[in-house]
Amino acid sequence: MGISDVDQIVGFYVDSGGNVHGFLLSGGAYTTIDYPSASRTYAMAINASGQIVGFYLDSRGDEHGFLLSGGTYTTIDYPSAKSQTVAIGINDGGQIVGLYLDSSLVGHGFLYKSGTYTTVDAP
Repeated sequence: MGISDVDQIVGFYVDSGGNVHGFLLSGGAYTTIDYPSASRTYAMAINASGQIVGFYLDSRGDEHGFLLSGGTYTTIDYPSAKSQTVAIGINDGGQIVGLYLDSSLVGHGFLYKSGTYTTVDAP
């Protein structure tokens, strides 16, 4: 789904058992990306530093965003999200964009920067 300025590619695939896994293709080598204890993992974007964002489904089917940086996974959940936060982009400064559903199940965009979430909606 995404490619960095240094030709690393991320995406996701479905295996023969119907399970969804994220992947990283870097230097000709594939690495599977599975958020710990997730039922499905989708890798969506990567920056030049190799930080990867995406989303995963938990055992209840709720979607959570994630950041994979230096081998460590961090969940990205908009504080007022009802059941869905999806991280879909990351720039070289580490700023993350995505979407979430509020308690009325209305979708909103967000920016996550330096530990702060900001809603980004069209006027």
